[in-house]
Amino acid sequence: MAVQKMSTRRDGSCRIGRRRAGSWLVAGLCLLLSCRHASREDGEPVIRRATWWNFYNRGLARSLNGKWAAAAEDFLVAMGRKQGAVYGEEDEKRRAKTYGLHFLDDYFPHRELGV
Repeated sequence: MAVQKMSTRRDGSCRIGRRRAGSWLVAGLCLLLSCRHASREDGEPVIRRATWWNFYNRGLARSLNGKWAAAAEDFLVAMGRKQGAVYGEEDEKRRAKTYGLHFLDDYFPHRELGV
């Protein structure tokens, strides 16, 4: 790997070429735009994959917006009592494992249905 020297000015300050600065700017913008969460105008998350944790998160968002009937539907799908998710998670857990080493904190759909 070749080491590139930075050009220095007479006053000793360094400058980065325009091409390199432009590539950093483009890379930063791409990173910023890719990290946005997909949601609709009303703040509800969009379900891209039919997994129980996505339905649970959307149910939480709907309950915070006051849409109780729609939130109850999502909680029932997350628990596997209604069709929609690939599989449901019936057991309530403080840290429910979603996939790999990813966990969902405070998975309590029965409590959310009772509220």
